[in-house]
Amino acid sequence: MKEFIKEGEFIYVNSPYMEAYIPEELFSKDGEKESAIAYEYGEGYRLVGEFMVRVFSTAIDEDDEDIKVKREKIKLHTFSYPNMITTFPSDVEKVTMSITPDSEPEKVRIFKYEKGDIMMESKVKKDISNCEKYFDILCKGKVPESIPYADQIELLEKNYAINGLGFGVPAATREAIIATLCRSKNDPKIPYRMVAGKGDNYDPNGYIMLNMRQVTAYTNVLSALTFEDQGSMLASSINMSRSGKKQAETPFEKILSM
Repeated sequence: MKEFIKEGEFIYVNSPYMEAYIPEELFSKDGEKESAIAYEYGEGYRLVGEFMVRVFSTAIDEDDEDIKVKREKIKLHTFSYPNMITTFPSDVEKVTMSITPDSEPEKVRIFKYEKGDIMMESKVKKDISNCEKYFDILCKGKVPESIPYADQIELLEKNYAINGLGFGVPAATREAIIATLCRSKNDPKIPYRMVAGKGDNYDPNGYIMLNMRQVTAYTNVLSALTFEDQGSMLASSINMSRSGKKQAETPFEKILSM
């Protein structure tokens, strides 16, 4: 059975029940659409089509006390359409949970779909703001890590192609952004590109994706202290200094030491 079917202007859910897991961080705290990657849109929601889902073979009773147990038994899948979509779930629940087994608990909105609900439009209007939203979700480190490392750059390029735009910057610049945000699972201080090609056991999903703030926190004390969120950055800098671990030297420090 296909999970989705296309009819006319929309793509519909074709499964008895499905859940999508959207990090609360993507929703604007002040309700402003301009600053949000995901937001309410009439009776539905607008968001980037990159998130984790579970597809259930049977309908689920909302009062089912074993829903969490049943949820854990269902395999996670990646819904991947690198552009803004409009979706219409039957219900939305706000919870605190780990989206994947390896991730930390966070505030999440569970989009609950029943058979026949609209998943997205079959045709999406081209708009430069769609590119801005995708770049935002990328910089927030919220593109699913279930996507193979090599495919991350392809999704970014596909987003621009969908909207009929060019980058205007060399491919190396785009690749550098992805390479900086994707870090080694074993040591987030190390970019994944530094370890991905070593050894015979290459894992295309052996990375974690950090946001820009987290990257600075793991990289260098000066970088952390001059970035946003001074409280957490100060704590990170103290821990980095006490551990005595080697830090990456920033270009600014090289100038100061000349």
